[in-house]
Amino acid sequence: MEKSSSANQTGPPITTQLLPARSKFSTLLMAYGGPVRSAGKAQRWLEAKGWILVGEPYDHMKLAHVLITAAMVSKGPNLKNEVKNAVLAVAFLLEDDVSDKISSSLANAVTAKALDHVDPIIHCITSSLDFVTASDTI
Repeated sequence: MEKSSSANQTGPPITTQLLPARSKFSTLLMAYGGPVRSAGKAQRWLEAKGWILVGEPYDHMKLAHVLITAAMVSKGPNLKNEVKNAVLAVAFLLEDDVSDKISSSLANAVTAKALDHVDPIIHCITSSLDFVTASDTI
């Protein structure tokens, strides 16, 4: 998973870490064993820390503040775990937010397409009803 790059570099080579596929995340999280393993657990963990309030909506700025807070207040041996948990929590919530936005956009697109096909039919029905109503009164 690591890749070394040394083209046109001075000094030691820089080792980069490739991003794992989404399908590998659950395996990695099982090995991690921390309290944050899903969006629901992420939100509960952040609420327990007092970094977001129960029922409080959060946005990207609030999630950025969570990361800054974790980096600033975590000290000593807890630093690594606190920051790791905060990063995982924010990542899960961002991923959940992106999924919601994609689902919403997809639903809006499907609705718009369906309405584009239904509108002419409704117009025809309305015109026919207007004609029948006009013919009935004569």
